[in-house]
Amino acid sequence: MTLKINALQIIKHLMVGSEGTLGFVSRVTYNSVPDYADKASAFIIFQSVEDAAVATHYLREANCTDAVELFDRPSLRTCENMEYMHHLRGLPETATSLLIECRGPNKEVLMSRIEKTLKTIKDNKILSLNKMEFSFDPAECTAFWDARKALIPMVGAVREAGTSVLLEDVAVPVKNLAKLCHGINEMFKKFEYHDGSAFGHALEGNLHLVFTQGFETKEQVDRYANMMDYLCKMVVELEGSLKAEHGTGRNVAPYVELEWGKKATDIMWELKALFDPEDQLNPGVVLNKNPTVHKENLKPLPVAHGVVDTCMECGFCESACPSGHVTLTPRQRIVATREIARLERSVVPEDASKLKLMQDLYTYNALDTCAADGMCATKCPVNINTGRLVKDVRAKRYDSDSLQYRAASASLAAFGAAMSVVPLGLNFVDLMHRTMGTSMFGSIAGPIGSALGLHWNKYVPMGASALKVPNSVAGAPKVVYLATCVSRSMGPARGDIETESIHEKTLSLLSKAGMDVIIPKDISNSCCGLIYDSRGLPEQGNVQIERLEKQLLAASDNGAIPILTDTSPCLMRMKEHFTHQGLKQALYDPTEYAAKFLLDRLDIVKKEDSVAIHVPCSSKKMKKDAFFEQIARACAKEVTVSPVPCCGMAGDRGLRYPEMSGGGVASAVASPPGEAMVIREPGMKNGGRTWPSEVKGACSEGFSSSRTCEIALSLQTDTHFKSIVYLLDRCSAPKAKTA
Repeated sequence: MTLKINALQIIKHLMVGSEGTLGFVSRVTYNSVPDYADKASAFIIFQSVEDAAVATHYLREANCTDAVELFDRPSLRTCENMEYMHHLRGLPETATSLLIECRGPNKEVLMSRIEKTLKTIKDNKILSLNKMEFSFDPAECTAFWDARKALIPMVGAVREAGTSVLLEDVAVPVKNLAKLCHGINEMFKKFEYHDGSAFGHALEGNLHLVFTQGFETKEQVDRYANMMDYLCKMVVELEGSLKAEHGTGRNVAPYVELEWGKKATDIMWELKALFDPEDQLNPGVVLNKNPTVHKENLKPLPVAHGVVDTCMECGFCESACPSGHVTLTPRQRIVATREIARLERSVVPEDASKLKLMQDLYTYNALDTCAADGMCATKCPVNINTGRLVKDVRAKRYDSDSLQYRAASASLAAFGAAMSVVPLGLNFVDLMHRTMGTSMFGSIAGPIGSALGLHWNKYVPMGASALKVPNSVAGAPKVVYLATCVSRSMGPARGDIETESIHEKTLSLLSKAGMDVIIPKDISNSCCGLIYDSRGLPEQGNVQIERLEKQLLAASDNGAIPILTDTSPCLMRMKEHFTHQGLKQALYDPTEYAAKFLLDRLDIVKKEDSVAIHVPCSSKKMKKDAFFEQIARACAKEVTVSPVPCCGMAGDRGLRYPEMSGGGVASAVASPPGEAMVIREPGMKNGGRTWPSEVKGACSEGFSSSRTCEIALSLQTDTHFKSIVYLLDRCSAPKAKTA
């Protein structure tokens, strides 16, 4: 038989496993698997790891599952307080669980795979501690898989401050999976890693080991090195691989010859010399002559700030950050904060100049360009809000004698008077825009904006009209309407088909629904304090939020009357900071209030063919997405839903630093994560839509519930965005009386 050798294929396969040591891979094409809508998950608890391993063996042979994840007892303990996971409390110390998922192109195939899975376990007489059943509830299934994803960061969240989270990744034949689990458990005991746990992809015999470790002393480093010796020898004896899906790196490089033998390792060195004779490509990774390289150049995690000391730098947060492509991601902000903390404690003379440089760079890159919207916390498995860190650090810049602090304090006594100037200023700017035209005024406004630190664009709105208190409607359902300071200040932008202010449209809508509207007393001085807090002035922000709580308690009869707030970020701040539970429960954003109180009192007509919506960060965190879609779908035949986690505007920060919101400099919002979801009427043409490039041609308008965010969204899509209240008011009429 003649063996045909394709050199290119050999090189390609070598590159795949080389971890950048043989060449640079500039492009990769993945063959993806279908993500079927029909899927179900089961969380089955066994008496022992042997039972779980035997079940895995038979499930692998039966080929009836799509994923099988193993949780050892410490892993189960880690997630037992999560939602849907309380049944894990009080299990025997030997308990081990398998999280199983089955999928199918249709319901029939899915049910067939589920039946075969359960039958396989039962036929082999493997008993479980809980009922073996699959869940079809998306919320419960999501909770199962969220628990699996969160295991590594959750260990990191409860570790001692200043220690590191370590993650090893090994694999053995499935027949040796139970032995591996027992060996890992004995290893953790031997080396006193009391927080260690193991979990992973059972079908492949692949386990992840997670534990925490300090590297401050020689004894700590030696303990780690001895543990690595023990682990690597054990895995090799079990016919395993020292790395399953993670890279070998420098940590396992000293053990490559132990796993592969001298002959194979020598061949690897020969290949390295052929491809990289000067050892310039990822030197020391995979292959390393230094037997103690895994003990050297260890990265410290110094204590820096209570908000982020639990961060293990996993990077899950980065996809939600609007400024990540401009300056720093949340993870990078945390790393920079830790480095500054280390340098501040350093006694090395050279570190003083490094500290000064880091602090100078930190101001713009970490503080000024952080949206501080907390979207990073929605991605973080342990809910770390880097925005809170940034706000705290901003606050430290202003002591009570600073000009900013004193000016903010003075503004509290005359907030209404100060805010009354804003519409006048906006109308003056709009007059100049109308008179000169966009191009000429833009060329003049550019240098002025740079000097003032406030940048104009053509979607900067006109001033809002004065808020008028409506007449009382006797016998009608009551609602308190809080027109926020931003909606009392900002109207629509020039060129928009709408000319009235948000509060005018809101009152129009409430009038159609026959509501008795109550406007809080002294509304001109009302503010949630977000404008202060986001700038690092939390004391002044707290004064405002406390005042507002008293105003709304009085207006709503201590929360007995629903309260409609027209701006989502303000609503979330109120829900977070109000102390009266009844008042917090009475608060609604426009979409939830409309869905629960207005739709049944209105006749709605789908007047729009195609619109876009963006759910603001605050509404996402409050889980109002479904209400946004419900209102938009009631008014339009086609709804394009923004895929952007955050628009980058962050109040007026996007006007002060327009690179954050796509205003002239490449930013995260210029390349959002994937295609926009498009909701259509049945029978309409299928296909996705690229955001933001295809919005202008396909959507007549865009809608949201934060006036400043709408400026950024308009700029990004070149389509007028405004409050979703405009859409609902346009498409609604008073309910026709039945005969």
